[in-house]
Amino acid sequence: MCALQRSDRVLLNYFSSPEELGVYSAAIQVIENINLLGSIVIISVAPSMIYMEASGVAALKKIISLAFLLFGVSLVFVLGLLLFSDAIILVLYGSEFVGASPLLRVMTVLVPLFFVDVALSIFVNKFGLGGRAAIKWLLAFSAAVGVGCWMIPEHGALGALAGMVAGYSIAVVFGAFIIYQGRNKVDGRKIYS
Repeated sequence: MCALQRSDRVLLNYFSSPEELGVYSAAIQVIENINLLGSIVIISVAPSMIYMEASGVAALKKIISLAFLLFGVSLVFVLGLLLFSDAIILVLYGSEFVGASPLLRVMTVLVPLFFVDVALSIFVNKFGLGGRAAIKWLLAFSAAVGVGCWMIPEHGALGALAGMVAGYSIAVVFGAFIIYQGRNKVDGRKIYS
């Protein structure tokens, strides 16, 4: 996960200009701070709501409900970022980075992907499926790097964002697949062999 979250800037540094990297870094730092709030919600809610749940089926239902709830919460953040991106960039970075505002608005697509992925990852944690998580992040990282290498030389920061969207989309789809695959095996039986 950490490699995925840094791959965009490493690739931008290699394939693009320092100015493009600076504008991108300013915008993505705002997104990463919003994403941190999704992690804080999960850390606060999951122990009492999911990890203490004895029934695997009940825990699974709560994980899915939490994913939908976090998706809704993420849309509130997206709306705020769309409305106030100019002011956010101006207050945080000054007028030199005003070019990051349009990019920040486009980057809002990452917030729902991240929030939903964090919620779906609870299933992996609850049922001890660390190997599946490693595969998920390897696929996500590979997608982000592949798309980034392909798109950054021509599209700069938007290419880096496309790589991140590809990576997080893979993470969400794979997380949903893990839940789908294990949905009928959650109570009293091994989830996976």
